[in-house]
Amino acid sequence: MTYPPFILGSASPWRQTILQQHGFDFIVKPANIDEKAIRHHDPQQLVQLLAMAKARALIPHHRDQIIVTCDQVVYCQNEIREKPENEAEAKAIFTKLCQASRLDLLICLHHVSGTTSHRCGHRKNSLPSNTRSSNQDTYRRR
Repeated sequence: MTYPPFILGSASPWRQTILQQHGFDFIVKPANIDEKAIRHHDPQQLVQLLAMAKARALIPHHRDQIIVTCDQVVYCQNEIREKPENEAEAKAIFTKLCQASRLDLLICLHHVSGTTSHRCGHRKNSLPSNTRSSNQDTYRRR
């Protein structure tokens, strides 16, 4: 049985690559929302709110299609780490992440089919600092 392509509400090349590697057929339609306008002090709540906001933005344009949206939040040293605005900010964040004893990556996958909305996945990965420091040179080269 063949399924029609679903809508991927993300511009992330990483997400696209992962889905392509697993043989999924999808159409990329980023949900152009203002992520900075969505705030919550709890990183688990924030990641869910972001994924849901992306889905809600796409529903009016894709009512008869399956919509998949995702987001991730990095939580380190009791702070939610935002996407860096420039190279200097990226270096500062990266330095803090490498020095941290623990890094939490929270991921939420949100799925909408018709008028039904589901949170399909919510995962929290905690990485010890020795895992990240061994990859430090790899990140610097990119």
